[in-house]
Amino acid sequence: MIVVGGGAIPASKQVLDLAKRLDAPVINSRAGKGVIPEDHPLCLGFTQAFDPVRELLRDADAVLAIGTEFA
Repeated sequence: MIVVGGGAIPASKQVLDLAKRLDAPVINSRAGKGVIPEDHPLCLGFTQAFDPVRELLRDADAVLAIGTEFA
């Protein structure tokens, strides 16, 4: 799973390429909206508050955070 924030915006293409290569779902912070297209199948959008996404985060083997502060 990949979590992106606003700091990932300059690397949007690379983040999308990495997500595709890893087949990893991507969630974003509010500031990271648009890092990957919202209609892309790997994009879960800003959904950290939803129970299913919290479960995905909890159960993930690895979480890669790019450009986020985890405030």
